[in-house]
Amino acid sequence: MDIKKRLVAAFLLIAALTGCAAESIQRDFSFKSEPDKGIVVFSVSHDLAGKRGVGAFFYMDSGTSGENIFNSVEPIAPGVPVPRSSQFEDSYGHVLVLALAPGKHAIDSWKINNTTGLLSYPEMRPTPLVFEVISGQVKYLGNLHANVQVGKGLFGIPFIQNGYPEIRDQQQRDIPIFEKEYPQFKGKIKVDLLHLGPWK
Repeated sequence: MDIKKRLVAAFLLIAALTGCAAESIQRDFSFKSEPDKGIVVFSVSHDLAGKRGVGAFFYMDSGTSGENIFNSVEPIAPGVPVPRSSQFEDSYGHVLVLALAPGKHAIDSWKINNTTGLLSYPEMRPTPLVFEVISGQVKYLGNLHANVQVGKGLFGIPFIQNGYPEIRDQQQRDIPIFEKEYPQFKGKIKVDLLHLGPWK
């Protein structure tokens, strides 16, 4: 495959991935209009070393639909993989706020990619990160973070040499961002962290 075809294939791959990522709920969300939902708050990020060309993707409930895919860079338009500015200073990423049906859910897989289309992914199915959603309750789950090692290949194009996900407690950073954007829930969030540490 020549370089032009490789670049087209890489763009199509990234467009397909970033064009179907979950989006946060509307800022005027209320349990009065959605009494059968619970809210989960978490952040998705990747190392600064990966710059904006890296995307960390996490999957929930073994789903392939847009609402079940979370990524560290948000597209400015469907299918256009150009991220908005990061909400964080120590990494690239953002806080996500989702309204989900009550019951048990699980973050169950991940991928890390860059602009050349190269991927890092689990060799075996990772242990699912299970959490429970309760109607009318707001929970903070933690930070889904991708640690990356980036090298340079042919023509100086950066690529991922290695990468792995880690669950971190970033409540001191994430909750103030959430409460600023959703002041109606200030002081109402419960911390219920996923299993912390490298995710294997």
